[in-house]
Amino acid sequence: MSFSAKVTACNIFRYKSRMLMTIIGVAGCTGLLVMGFGIRDSLQGIGGIQYSDIQKNDIIALKSSNVTKKEQNKLDNLLKEKNIKQSNAIQYQQLTKHIASSGSTISLKNMPLQSQRHL
Repeated sequence: MSFSAKVTACNIFRYKSRMLMTIIGVAGCTGLLVMGFGIRDSLQGIGGIQYSDIQKNDIIALKSSNVTKKEQNKLDNLLKEKNIKQSNAIQYQQLTKHIASSGSTISLKNMPLQSQRHL
C-alpha cells in the first residue's frame, strides 16, 4: 500500500463524520444531476406535442359580439377562401378574480367549441 493510500485510510477511520458528510454530499449532487437530466428529457418534446398534436390551430381570431350583418358576411367570405382549410366557431370566455387575502389575481380562459363535429 502506498503512503497516500495509508493516509487516506487513516483519515477515513479517524474522521467518520467528515466521511459521512462527503458521501452524502456527493450522493445528493449526483441525485440532483440525474433529476435535472430527467426533467429536461421529460419536457423536451412537450412544445411540439402541445402545438402540433393537441392545439392544431394556426390562428385564433376574435370578433366582437355586436358585429353588423355586412361585417359578418365579409368575415364568412374570408373564411371560405381556398387557402383556409378549416375553421371552427368557438365561444371565448374569460374570468379574472382578485383574491384580497393573498393579493394575487387568477385569470381563467375557456374556449369550448360550439360544435363537436370536427373532433
